[in-house]
Amino acid sequence: MIKTAIAAAVVAMFASTAAHSATDCLAKYDDFWEKMRQFGAAKPSPEAVVDANRKGLRAFDACQSGDEASDFAHFWENMQLYGGSKPDDAKKFWENIQKAGAK
Repeated sequence: MIKTAIAAAVVAMFASTAAHSATDCLAKYDDFWEKMRQFGAAKPSPEAVVDANRKGLRAFDACQSGDEASDFAHFWENMQLYGGSKPDDAKKFWENIQKAGAK
């Protein structure tokens, strides 16, 4: 009986950690899309928008799987650089997206 209770507690602990991690990844992905909307006024090319969408999704997948060694390990930290409304932020944002995932 005690072994069952301990096993259930361990499973619950890992499940809550995974749920927290997934929520964190979702919040980061939502922030990424908010920045895409914010900096969309810079009128990037359609190819740049598609590329950014793919890279954001790859970074989200890497985050959910816990793949810290992926090419997108620093993707979310780079997104934190763009929070203001400086005129140069949009240009830098799109340049940074183009470089993301490249070794």
